[in-house]
Amino acid sequence: MTQDKKIQFGVAAAMLLSMFLPFIDITIPLLGSYSPSIFDGLTDSTLGFSDSYIYTLLIAGFAISTYLKKSTIARICSGLLLLCCIYTFYNVGDTVSGTEFGITDFFGIGAYLLMASSVAGVIYSKKME
Repeated sequence: MTQDKKIQFGVAAAMLLSMFLPFIDITIPLLGSYSPSIFDGLTDSTLGFSDSYIYTLLIAGFAISTYLKKSTIARICSGLLLLCCIYTFYNVGDTVSGTEFGITDFFGIGAYLLMASSVAGVIYSKKME
C-alpha cells in the first residue's frame, strides 16, 4: 500500500468522523447552545439542514471510490465537498452580514474538519496503481 493511499484512507476516515461532530454551533442568549451535526440533519427533518444529504453522498462517494481505487471520482467528490463547504460558509456569512457576528462564529469542529479533509482529499487523490 502506497503512502498516498494510506493518506486517502485517513482522509476518508476524517470525513466520516466529521459527520458526527458539531457542524454548526449556535449560542442563543437565555436559551443556550445548539450544535447539530450532519448526522443530526439526516435523522431530524425539522432542522431544515437539507445540505446534509449532499454532504453524506459526497463523503460516501469519496470513501467508496478510494476503496475501489478510482482516483478521479475521489478527487471530484472531494472537490465538490470543498465547494459545498465554501458555499455554506458564504451562505451563512451572507445571512448574518448585518450583525456583529463574524462569518466563522457559527461553525463547529465538524465543518472545519470536513473542509480540511476535503482539501487533503483533492491534494492526495492521485492515480493509483
